[in-house]
Amino acid sequence: MVMECGNIDLNSWLKKKKTINPWERKSYWKNMLEAVHTIHEHGIVHSDLKPANFLIVDGMLKLIDFGIANQMQPDVTSIVKDSQVGTINYMPPEAIKDMSSYGENGKSRSKISPKSDVWSLGCILYCMTYGRTPFQHITNQITKLHAIIDPSYEIEFPDIAEKDLQDVLKRCLIRNPKQRISIPELLTHPYVHIQTYPQTAVGGLNTKGTTEEMKRILGQLIGLNSPNSISRAARTLYEQCNSGESLDVSAFTKPGNQTWTKK
Repeated sequence: MVMECGNIDLNSWLKKKKTINPWERKSYWKNMLEAVHTIHEHGIVHSDLKPANFLIVDGMLKLIDFGIANQMQPDVTSIVKDSQVGTINYMPPEAIKDMSSYGENGKSRSKISPKSDVWSLGCILYCMTYGRTPFQHITNQITKLHAIIDPSYEIEFPDIAEKDLQDVLKRCLIRNPKQRISIPELLTHPYVHIQTYPQTAVGGLNTKGTTEEMKRILGQLIGLNSPNSISRAARTLYEQCNSGESLDVSAFTKPGNQTWTKK
């Protein structure tokens, strides 16, 4: 399988960002949901979702690394997986609980389902919201594993302005997978469908397009080889978009405008 060359992975991007614009976080979240929904539609559970496994390609996220992904049969809701090796900070409770059981080959086994990927996605969104994963502050690995599966250990959800976002986080990080929200439900959640541009993030941007549409257009312009000025302009605007600077797309509508300068 051949994929586009990513500009940067989400993990590296998060490390570089001091703050994340609300619309920017929402846009990437929708990308993640759509990518994972696609593989679930084909009966695949990724099992190792984390920021490093999402590449940013022209402003959109692409899912990679299916090294420990598993194929599910159409008539089953979960599978038993040999030797769980997912990343602890993003590992769902059900995977950890079943690690004590062993298969015929003596390897540990864990029971996973599409809801397992939902937990991992919730951990990624939590990190994009609060700057760390839910259990990242626990340094001892054994203690961390116990905290993830312990229902009496309460996950902190500090108050934020975006109540729909907080609701998504709480529903993704429910320890019981049967009670956890599903990908289809997340795709119809109000948080995904409120598509306003925060004034503080994009200044005087005058457009009715959504964040995804804007990034799609910029991504297409970046791919153009001629004229070169358009490609440079798209890159400049995309950098402004990511940094939270004011954007001005009016020049795109002016015929014959071939020269651009970075503000």
